[in-house]
Amino acid sequence: MKARHISSKTKYQTLKQKPGAMTGGLVLLIVGLLAFIPVVFVNMVMDKIDQGVDYDDIYKNGTVTEGVIVSISTNSNVSINNQNPIVVTFEYLVSGRARRGTTETLDETVVNNYQIGYRVEVRYKGSDAIIVGIKPYQFPEIVTNIFDFMFYIPIVFLVAGLILFMIAILHARKVIQLYKYGQVQDAELVSVSPKSGSQKLLKVFYKFETRGGDYQLGECITFKSPSLMDKQKSDRVKIFVSENDEKSCVVPEIESLRNHWDIEVD
Repeated sequence: MKARHISSKTKYQTLKQKPGAMTGGLVLLIVGLLAFIPVVFVNMVMDKIDQGVDYDDIYKNGTVTEGVIVSISTNSNVSINNQNPIVVTFEYLVSGRARRGTTETLDETVVNNYQIGYRVEVRYKGSDAIIVGIKPYQFPEIVTNIFDFMFYIPIVFLVAGLILFMIAILHARKVIQLYKYGQVQDAELVSVSPKSGSQKLLKVFYKFETRGGDYQLGECITFKSPSLMDKQKSDRVKIFVSENDEKSCVVPEIESLRNHWDIEVD
């Protein structure tokens, strides 16, 4: 069977026949994208503040070496409870080679108890190192877990939105295949009513004869048209039917005229 011409506008209108999935998908995608903004901003701030050093682990399992404090300053870019962290920079030896590390703490006694040039006990593990006695500030584990969880919330919205969009696209593709290759035949109208939540769409039930001689109930969502609105129960309607009789839909009057299908739908 020769494929019928399908305009781009018809394809777009067909996609709109699944308004719940399309609108819901769009809303979820927008919510997901907007939710990413504060989540990314918060994670950037946390990454800037959190030093990512496990003091307790390095203290228990790190290698002991000697270090020296080379500078003590204040990080004015960060404020926690109106207090700026104190930055202690130190050098330490690993296999005879000097390394430099920094630690930030909220313990103000560090300024009084440590000075530049003081020798301190350093423990290191890999590229991380700590000064024994100066514990860096860290977020409580429950706080980091909450923010880690928040990072996945926008992803859930985006995935759900994409799924709904795919549902709408797959639905449109099936209907377009019927428009192109479906066999035109008569069907008996069972009922026609406005689709819930839409002023432009109709939900149509009809009964048609299959290739095997049986009668099958079909249903579809289509756009309102004067001829379809005027029909009564048991009136004849034109439908598209797939080769295996599994899929069917009412021939849309407007699309038939727009695409010059020359199908009499009245």
